[in-house]
This record gives sequence, structure tokens and C-alpha cells, in this order.
Amino acid sequence: MADFTPKTSEEILNDSINYLYLNTNISDFNVGSVIRGILEAVSLEDANQYYQMYSLLNSFFLQNAVGESLDDRAADYDV
Repeated sequence: MADFTPKTSEEILNDSINYLYLNTNISDFNVGSVIRGILEAVSLEDANQYYQMYSLLNSFFLQNAVGESLDDRAADYDV
């Protein structure tokens, strides 16, 4: 199985803050600042996308597939 670990929203937020801090002139990342509010919203959406990718990836492996995903994998192998 592929080794994919989804990032949490905290990890994404910290990565985003570090990237912007190092590559822009923005320096106010305190709780309540406009840029932090934007980054928090974006990090939640990205974390949701990571979870969806993780779920989709796992549904393509027989040992992790359940329900309809398992039926689809079995059909791929004519089982």
C-alpha cells in the first residue's frame, strides 16, 4: 500500500505561515489578524482535501476497501 499520511490543518497552517514569513514582507500572524484568518480557512479546506485523497487512495487497495469500494475492486479482478 502507498505510504501517504494526510497533513492536519495545524501542520498546513504552520507551513503556510512559515512560507509567507520567509518569502513576503507580511509579519503579523497573530490570532485575529486578517492574514491568519485567511490561512486558517485555507488550511481547514486543504486538510479536508488531504483526508479525501487518503480515503480515495485507500479505497483502491483490497485490504482497505469496504462496501461499494470493495465490490468495485473485486469487479476489477473478475472476482
